[in-house]
Amino acid sequence: MAMKHILASPEGNRYGLVDEMLRARGLSRQVALTLPGMFAIPALLPGTDYVSTLLRRAATGRPVATRC
Repeated sequence: MAMKHILASPEGNRYGLVDEMLRARGLSRQVALTLPGMFAIPALLPGTDYVSTLLRRAATGRPVATRC
């Protein structure tokens, strides 16, 4: 939990679902950067000391199915 985290938050919040789960266990993390979406995060991580918790499809670069 000592590492700096990148959080995806369309609303710009610095607190998310992962933080709620951590808090329930008496833990916390340091959110260093907030981005409006998660799909850019994997490209930002290499060469940094940041970590992020992502949906599998965002982490693997799989396209998201959408309906029109």
